[in-house]
Amino acid sequence: MCESPHSKRAAGLPDASAREAALRLLGRRAYGTRELLGKLVERGFSEKRAREAVEWLLSLGYLDDGRYAEALVQSYTVRSCGPHRIRRELRRRGVDTETVEAALVQAPPPEEVIDTFLARLSLDGPLDDNRRRWAADTLYRKGFDWDDIHAGLMRAADEEERLP
Repeated sequence: MCESPHSKRAAGLPDASAREAALRLLGRRAYGTRELLGKLVERGFSEKRAREAVEWLLSLGYLDDGRYAEALVQSYTVRSCGPHRIRRELRRRGVDTETVEAALVQAPPPEEVIDTFLARLSLDGPLDDNRRRWAADTLYRKGFDWDDIHAGLMRAADEEERLP
């Protein structure tokens, strides 16, 4: 069995070391509960020690999956990502379905995000067929439904017609 370089070091350390490692990890970036637990185990701490460290952080309020999910939703929304991609990313990071759905309620409606994306794109000039196709493909990859994309493109076309 292959051990990680952290395994030998972590195996003989007292419980406080898992807490210290967890705090160091949280000092670098935010983590969800499951993600942090996995990171500690990956670093060589036993499942028991890792779980105790995570529970300690939860009791102190340093770890909160709801806040973590809301921050990720906001971050992905700013990058013009849609609900499907955000949901998939949160689930990949180990956030449970209920927390994901609660965080997504805080996101702006897809129409608003799509309209903002298309408005930024149209700053470079009107959207010709090629740019519309590119925009539609990009929005789909970013996690929006085709129906929402189509409606957004129609709103953008109507807006362009109203401009002199």
